[in-house]
Order: sequence, then structure tokens, then C-alpha cells
Amino acid sequence: MAKGLHGLIRYHNWQLDEKKRALAALNDQRAAIDESIRKLDAEVVAEKKVAAEMTGVAYGLDAYLKASKKRRTMMENIARSLDHRIEKALEEIREGFQELKKYEIAQQERDRKEAAEIARKEAIDMDEVAQNGFQRRKAEDEAAEEFEERG
Repeated sequence: MAKGLHGLIRYHNWQLDEKKRALAALNDQRAAIDESIRKLDAEVVAEKKVAAEMTGVAYGLDAYLKASKKRRTMMENIARSLDHRIEKALEEIREGFQELKKYEIAQQERDRKEAAEIARKEAIDMDEVAQNGFQRRKAEDEAAEEFEERG
């Protein structure tokens, strides 16, 4: 059964690693959206500056601003969706970590009990060796005393 726990631990470790990779991908997507929003904001500022310098020319700034606002809203919606998915991924990682810890603790307890049983058996063996040595020395001493008495 101990092998079964080791297998479960490896499996849950693998699952946890996969969840962490998925979270990293979501965080990368979120960072890319943030960068896109920053670039769009910088473009709007630049376009407003250009429009201010082009007085008397029909420039179409209003249409550009409307389209930019629509793009920004779309990116903010994507960002909120990613935030929700990131929170869900974090929760799955927390749950996966808790599940993994249960198996690791169970395995540690099994390992501890196994080590205690091995130590107990070794102590019994050592006691038996000591007892046999004592009995042998006692028999040798008795034989030596008997030999001296006859001797």
C-alpha cells in the first residue's frame, strides 16, 4: 500500500505542477492585456497631441477616440475575465496543495511507523543476542567453576 501512496503523491504533484503552469499562462495573458491597455492609452495621448497641432484640418479624432474607447472596454472585459480565471486557478492550486499534503502526511506517518517497527525488531534481535551471550558466558563460568572444583 505504501507504493500506492507514493504513486498518489507523484500524481498530485504532477497535477499541481500543471495547475501552476496554467496559472503562469493566465498571468502572462493578463500582463499582455495590461501592456496593450498601456499602449492604447499612450496612442490616445499621442493622437490627441497630433490633433491639437492640426487645427483647421478634418482629422477624425472623435471616431478614433470612440474606437479606442471601445477597444479599451473590450480589453478591460478580457482583463476581468482573466482575473476571475486567475482566482479560480489559485483556488484550485490551494485545494491541490491541501490534497497533496494529506497524502504526504499519511506517507510520513507510514514511514514513521515502519521505522519504529524496524527499530523495535532490531531491539528484540539485539536483546536476543545479548541474552544468548549472557547465557553462554554463564554456562562457561559454571563450567570453569566445575572444572576448578574437580581440579
